[in-house]
Amino acid sequence: MRTYEEVKESVRKSQVALMEKYNEKLHYSRTNREEERLLTLAIHRIEHQLDNLDEITNVEIGACVLDIMDGLFHYHTFFYNMWMTDEGFSDVLSILTSPTNPKCGMACQRLGIAESDLKYFRRRNPREEQARAEFIRRINTNFGTSIPTSYRDRYDAEEKYSIAQTRKSQEEQDDAFVKFTSMRSVMGEFKECEGSYILKSDIPGYREAEERIQARQKQKALNVKKGN
Repeated sequence: MRTYEEVKESVRKSQVALMEKYNEKLHYSRTNREEERLLTLAIHRIEHQLDNLDEITNVEIGACVLDIMDGLFHYHTFFYNMWMTDEGFSDVLSILTSPTNPKCGMACQRLGIAESDLKYFRRRNPREEQARAEFIRRINTNFGTSIPTSYRDRYDAEEKYSIAQTRKSQEEQDDAFVKFTSMRSVMGEFKECEGSYILKSDIPGYREAEERIQARQKQKALNVKKGN
């Protein structure tokens, strides 16, 4: 696998290249006010994303993992007989990880995922919790990310968030909201399309909830200090 810094630099270069492309278009579209406005907004958005490079790198890693898992699900279904033999499984993985594969293959290339990194799925259904968990743990260890090893974690976080919005205190609402939003981010759900990411601070109410949590934590620390 590639290192986190290598993926981060790749994301940075892609963002810079996209911004240069938009700047070039902007230079030749001065007579078109609407296009100029849209290009200017796109450039400002990229600048904002570059200011939060670590966050969008984590989103990119999560999005790549989603694409890889989708590819595994698809290939396991359509090449099941090959999947269940050592030679056949190797053939399937060579196709799945190929850079010519538009989604899964490209995701593997971006993270530096080799066939050996997918050994956990040999003769196993990628939908099985244990096989997926082993793969995600390897991803998290390598990149220092915190992608949930179980889909259940995501469902539980969403359920707690939904319940908290109607039945709980402001403190519990804030905690559930921030945790669920952060989980969605590291899972790659906030990648909109190539080169475009949603930052957590773009989510309405996220920044305010995070500020309230930080304020409560500071107050609790002060209270403990006074008590001592």
